[in-house]
Amino acid sequence: MCTAIFDNKFGGFFGRTLDLEYSLGQEVIKTEKGTPLSFMYEGEINARFSYIGMAHRARREVGGEKIPLYFDGMNECGLAVAALNFFGFARYNDRAERCRNLASFEVVPYLLSSCGNVDCVRKLLSCANITADAFSESLPPTPLHFMVADRERSIVIEQTAKGLEIYDDPVGVMTNSPGFDYHMLRLADYSALSAKPPENTLCEWVDLPQYSRGLGGVGLPGDFSSSSRFIRAVFLKNHTLMPSEAFVQKGNESLALDRFLHIISGVSVPLGCIMTNKKMPVCTVYTSACDLDNLTYHYFSYSDRTLRTFRL
Repeated sequence: MCTAIFDNKFGGFFGRTLDLEYSLGQEVIKTEKGTPLSFMYEGEINARFSYIGMAHRARREVGGEKIPLYFDGMNECGLAVAALNFFGFARYNDRAERCRNLASFEVVPYLLSSCGNVDCVRKLLSCANITADAFSESLPPTPLHFMVADRERSIVIEQTAKGLEIYDDPVGVMTNSPGFDYHMLRLADYSALSAKPPENTLCEWVDLPQYSRGLGGVGLPGDFSSSSRFIRAVFLKNHTLMPSEAFVQKGNESLALDRFLHIISGVSVPLGCIMTNKKMPVCTVYTSACDLDNLTYHYFSYSDRTLRTFRL
């Protein structure tokens, strides 16, 4: 489970939550421009761009080289990528001829090391195939789809039984299964939600009392299912304002980042509010935020809310 959000209303920000029943021993890793990178089918390339992101502490050794397993990241051009769980819908294939073959765990580093914007990603993946190869014997392939953004727009990449498809993402949000087209269709059911007091269209001849603030948002899903997190993230992104001077201390230069963190925190999962079939509690293991303008990677974990910042 996870949620990814792209927002460029007050600068460019891209972030995600990682929601699991265990910690993956994650750490922030930076890969320098020019670093040799080995891919299973595409061979060895030198990283065209430097990039930074969150990765598993496990390493896959290829020819003596230790390769990290990236969950998300951002490169020096302001391109960001996140891998999100896509259980039940992702379909991986064997290696295909005349295609760019990438294992699912290679998609994030391949795009970050090679592309400067969304247009490049589209071109690079125009004839691509995501393979079913495992990262290691202990880490089998995870069913994934991917959200990608630059400072201007975002897309979603999904490989299903229908093949590999790339969707424009006009709302700048993605969660988990089902696919992107389902989430966009269901969003229409909540098109009347508003931060403003509601208009009485039910029975206009009756004076219905506005007994509380926030009635325009009645019906906003509060559960932690993927479809509800998608809708809630869209609502929060489009209605959360920049704080006025009355709410902040003078000299605070991170107001836009603070706003984005409030938005993405609205879809975080407290420990125990979701239980797996094996009765294991799920929580938001970490929350990340990429500042695409200042090229800084920020994150905090469930057990330590201190915001840590890494500059690319």
